Amino acid sequence: AEALTEWRLTTPLDYFEGIRRKFNDAGIDIFSYNARFGETNEEIDRIFAMTKALGAETVTARIPLPVTTRIGAFANTHKMKVGIQSTDADTLMQQLPVSDYFGIDLDIGDFTKAGHDALQFVHDHYARLTDIHLKDCVSNGASVPFGQGDSHMKEVLEFLRGKKTSIPMFIDCDYPGTGDSVDEIKKCYAYVRAALA
Repeated sequence: AEALTEWRLTTPLDYFEGIRRKFNDAGIDIFSYNARFGETNEEIDRIFAMTKALGAETVTARIPLPVTTRIGAFANTHKMKVGIQSTDADTLMQQLPVSDYFGIDLDIGDFTKAGHDALQFVHDHYARLTDIHLKDCVSNGASVPFGQGDSHMKEVLEFLRGKKTSIPMFIDCDYPGTGDSVDEIKKCYAYVRAALA
């Protein structure tokens, strides 16, 4: 942890700008920077600066409840969205009002795995979603191939299409498949396309 903090505080921001240029030159925009916030105000502030240098518009992170207010203040200062990652709906509802820049980085699979109804949560809170991780899981169980679990993935996709949202969605393929990683991602992508056909 000490080495990570030292690296964050001393690495010049042009290092991150160089990473941004490499992605941009390849035709790729960086949507978000997933980070673990540090303990000090200096390190929290630095995460926002690094995110800006990468050209990302959103920081995504798990935020412990006790530091929510501090991170919210930095989000307000930097005018930058923060996608909170959590499977604890009650804690999320306490955190969201802290800052208008706070939203939810929702993994519908992990949310289902934790015993929640991902479809109902999306219905109730889609306006505060920064992005969605598409993953299928059995309720209180393991990750499974898309369409075989309880995450209501097809219904979530159809609902958001009906709302004409522009919420970014990312395929999160972590089940034990029968092919290599590329094969499994292709299967997941085909499922998503078929669900929206």
